[in-house]
Amino acid sequence: MQKGQKPKMMNSILGCKTLNTKSFRSKSHDYPEEIIAIKSNLYDEAFNQWLEVGDYASRPPGELHGPFKTDAGSVILEKSHSNQSLKK
Repeated sequence: MQKGQKPKMMNSILGCKTLNTKSFRSKSHDYPEEIIAIKSNLYDEAFNQWLEVGDYASRPPGELHGPFKTDAGSVILEKSHSNQSLKK
């Protein structure tokens, strides 16, 4: 990858035992993002919805999501498509 070049896709596995991001408020990105819940559940306040095991979400650029919380723990696979950023 050349200097200044964005990766085509970034994959992350995010895990936690407990979580509450209310103090961070909702957020958005200027690129598409996909997530799938691998373990347990995660509450997304922006959608007033619990993501359960196997749930999938596709977020277009600019879509608000979060804050998040879980008491039972959660593992999420996240794909960020930063090469499709609206900011060039």
